[in-house]
Amino acid sequence: MKPMQERVEHLFHQKILYYRELLEILQDEKQSLLKTQMERLWELAEKKQALVVKIEANRASILLELEQAGITHAMDVHTFKLASLFVLLPQALSARLQNSQVTLVALKDQVQNLTRANKRFVEECLDVLDDLIAVIADTGESEAVYDNTRQSAPASSKQNVLLHREV
Repeated sequence: MKPMQERVEHLFHQKILYYRELLEILQDEKQSLLKTQMERLWELAEKKQALVVKIEANRASILLELEQAGITHAMDVHTFKLASLFVLLPQALSARLQNSQVTLVALKDQVQNLTRANKRFVEECLDVLDDLIAVIADTGESEAVYDNTRQSAPASSKQNVLLHREV
């Protein structure tokens, strides 16, 4: 059986691979958003969800290794923090994992930035669609199209020019 230090090291390298894969998926998602490939976006959403499950399982495995080594912690998969973890690890293991920690922090930053950018792009597209629908459907306060004399009412600035027709 491998010593705890080797197992934790392996779990860290596995975690790096998961985050690299997540970064690739997010880059693919960005391209799919730009090309409006809806089917591909659904596929990528499923892949991201499966990867989140793997990352959480990886966290649980790391925490289990700590527990089995008699290292007490107050973390679970949702409160898992690298900085807290490194304080708990033996000095020799912490030193060996220093490069992995730097890599993970950089990958997490890239994932976070790309996630924000993709979200911002989707929100901007939805805002444009909302504006278009508002123009087409004239979602402002409705005003009379005809006055009391059955003549067209004077056009106001709120009326939608695209839908305004005279009979």
